[in-house]
Amino acid sequence: MSRNIKLKNTLSSLFLLLFAWVIYFIFIFLNGEKINSNHLYIPKNSTFVCKIDAKEILSTSADQILLKDKNEQILRTFKNLLANPNRKKSAEIGVDIFSDVIIFSSPYHKGKLIGFSFNLISPELFKKNISEYLTKDQTFAVHNHVGIVYHFISNDPTVSTPISEIKKFVSNSITYKSYAFEKSNNIIDIQIYKSYFDPETTIKSSKIKGKIKNDELIIEGDLSLKNKLTTNATFLKSNANSFHFSSLYFPKSLNDSLRSLLNKINIEVPEIQSLSMNYSGLEFGNLNNEMVVIPGIDLLITTKENFSIIDYLNSNLNAIHDEIIFENNKIIIGEYIYYVKQISPNTFYLGKTEKPILISNTDQTILEMKGDLSNFVNVKGGGFMMSILEMYPLYKASKKFIESTDHFDLNFKAANSKYIRIKGSLKFKKDHFVASESLLFLLGSGLID
Repeated sequence: MSRNIKLKNTLSSLFLLLFAWVIYFIFIFLNGEKINSNHLYIPKNSTFVCKIDAKEILSTSADQILLKDKNEQILRTFKNLLANPNRKKSAEIGVDIFSDVIIFSSPYHKGKLIGFSFNLISPELFKKNISEYLTKDQTFAVHNHVGIVYHFISNDPTVSTPISEIKKFVSNSITYKSYAFEKSNNIIDIQIYKSYFDPETTIKSSKIKGKIKNDELIIEGDLSLKNKLTTNATFLKSNANSFHFSSLYFPKSLNDSLRSLLNKINIEVPEIQSLSMNYSGLEFGNLNNEMVVIPGIDLLITTKENFSIIDYLNSNLNAIHDEIIFENNKIIIGEYIYYVKQISPNTFYLGKTEKPILISNTDQTILEMKGDLSNFVNVKGGGFMMSILEMYPLYKASKKFIESTDHFDLNFKAANSKYIRIKGSLKFKKDHFVASESLLFLLGSGLID
């Protein structure tokens, strides 16, 4: 009996391998040279333009998934999708899946329009069926063999703009221009025309590109500025056991969101100028039989106005929680301690490390993120709470994906006062591939059926 089972498993594996080769060669046969024309229809006032090369992604993914990794879960999913005659058929929308997809952002009233632009095989099918997939905040336009889906995002969530107004604007008021992208094997090319760092800094030109190389996603590029950038700052030194984040500038949108969140728990701080952080995970603790969440975090914050964290905590900590103690420049939460230091009139430190190491920004860092992403799923304690969290497919799939990665690194550094170099990579562990792990995440998360 065991011999029959073993033979069956062997034949099943051989069949899946044969299936992989068939699918791969069908893909290569169909994947000919495609004509892209959606770069001709991008709003003239766009602040962000991103081209995704679907052909390159599919080609790289087919090579990694079907020939190198040969993951049985993925192969069985492909086989079942093709073999199941009862699966729900979605309406065809006439999109050329082997051509480029362009995503852009352009200002509109008190918000922005996010556009998704596709090359079309059949404009008629797109016009007929695309509405089946749109939400109440979305509309579409067709220009020759290009279809564009528009999504409106308001700066104020409490104020809505009628979709009829957006449709009218999209149909009659947008001025389009052609954007040039270099021919390459990049999976992604990005152009930015608005500064997300210092609001007073204007971007003259930009090029950011991404490539897949076996177990690594590589990002590189540059930003050329119209006016000078100031890079004076103090940051925390990165820690090998933590995920490190430092930003010379803190965007206004993030400032507003953070301050709004802190205000809900009676914490008021001035607008943040820059932030540096080392993060090593969460721990569920106990404070007089009440569960508390203790972040393993060190924070160095510089505010735009002078701010004394010591004076503020002496006056306001009891309003936050009457069981939390502040004495001798320490925040004491049961058995847990956070240390507090005033570094300068507008810079303070708060964290679990008693003697943090501070460094001057001598290498001209604008933005830096680096470390092991597994720190974000490093949770101690929690018991019942964690068992509930583990039941959610999205959390489980995210944790599995993160644990397959080895290291993440992204930095923006000023080569001079008007030029920024960008370098980054997401590296996976041995025998783990970018395409395979990404697809396993999608399959496990429930985001795709």
